[in-house]
Amino acid sequence: MCGRYGLSTPSSQIIEQKELFEETKKMMQKYSGRHIFFPSQKIPVIKSRNITEELAWGLKPDWSKQLIINARREKLLDSPYWKRFIKKNRCLIPASFFMEWQTIGKKKTPWTISLPKREIFCFAGLFAEEQGEFQAAIITEEANSLMKKIHNHGPNKERQPVILSPDTYEAWLDEKISPEELLERVGHTLEEEMQAEEEVERGLF
Repeated sequence: MCGRYGLSTPSSQIIEQKELFEETKKMMQKYSGRHIFFPSQKIPVIKSRNITEELAWGLKPDWSKQLIINARREKLLDSPYWKRFIKKNRCLIPASFFMEWQTIGKKKTPWTISLPKREIFCFAGLFAEEQGEFQAAIITEEANSLMKKIHNHGPNKERQPVILSPDTYEAWLDEKISPEELLERVGHTLEEEMQAEEEVERGLF
């Protein structure tokens, strides 16, 4: 988790998003309509006020047999691997929604989670160069009460992406601000800020 997410904001609304940097808007217009992103695909990533790129979603370090698409918030300051990136390789990953699957008995139900008051929001992300390619991962944290009900299975259950508030976007990209200070300020999106809808299958699998 988070293993699927997307953008669905019309380009006219993307242009009007004041919290997104001017340099980002041109590239974001190509994502008008409903785009769903899967691990290993190219995703739009804001690396600084002046740099927006499409990076592969998921890190491939030599020591891991699996693609690492998420980074646990709790390990960022202690893990030798993540500690390198949280200091200088922070990025914003724009989204309009993310998906998670709820398991009840043998039935798995996909849900789409969005923020009704924000057409576009940004995940806290990290980027790195692995095996000659720049790649990105989404930071996750302990789930709120809503997400605990939905993301209720698997070894990484009860997690949710770290969603940044607009007033922390620039700080997240500022290398001069310590990760310790930032991690105190960001995330912890509450249940009442989210809206969850059962997803009609549209290419999620």
